[in-house]
Amino acid sequence: MLNRALRNNITRGRRRYRNTFVGVHLLTPNASIGVGEALLHYVETRMDPVSHSPTFTALGMGQRKKAGLFSWLFPTPQEWSPDLVIFALNHPSFNIDQARPSSISVEARLQHLNQVYSTYKVGDNVWLVEPEDERIVKMEVISVQRDTVTVGLAGFGLVHSGRTSTRTVPKSKIFGGFPCTTFVPSMPIRLLKKIIAGKDQGDLGLWPEKVSPGKISFELNGRVIQDEEVGIGTLSRWGARGKLEVRVGRERVPFVFE
Repeated sequence: MLNRALRNNITRGRRRYRNTFVGVHLLTPNASIGVGEALLHYVETRMDPVSHSPTFTALGMGQRKKAGLFSWLFPTPQEWSPDLVIFALNHPSFNIDQARPSSISVEARLQHLNQVYSTYKVGDNVWLVEPEDERIVKMEVISVQRDTVTVGLAGFGLVHSGRTSTRTVPKSKIFGGFPCTTFVPSMPIRLLKKIIAGKDQGDLGLWPEKVSPGKISFELNGRVIQDEEVGIGTLSRWGARGKLEVRVGRERVPFVFE
């Protein structure tokens, strides 16, 4: 009887995880989802198509329960402690003018985002997005043609090393930035700022316009958080007790955890 109950509970956990993938208490480490699939699922189902103001959101991916007697059989509320975090931006520039926003396909959303994040040049880091293969990969621009872009793996100096391990893909698959990404909960503010702004001078990050990391700060109850080694896991605990915001230039953007 116990084995049957355990199997049923694990099956239900896997089914819920496939359907929602965020904020779910996994009952088994084998119930997993690919990062590309998770980001595309966020774009399709969680991105607000009628946002009136920007919002940053952190969504737990693969939350695990603390060990305890029969804890795997009887789920109880727990502290926000995911294995991975989806860090995402909702922004008015992502809005799609359509009568029924809930029926917008992931392809239509990506087509619009491709126009928003259309700025890049040779040497920039970009996102190669291939929804048919559930793939989202950071790449480096090698050359730009009229309708295509040649890219290679980012960070390997392909332009200067003479390597030929490159791909030429349609421009519709290349994004200068992207509205969501994943990382571990220990990611510090210092690096979060670069994820929002883009790592290099020509790159876009989550923010759809070019901004310097120096113009970004994290604030709790209106006061700048000075310690930039604080991780997003700690920010989640602080945000539960106060008002957490990200200041981008002159704009204060709410930062919420789910």
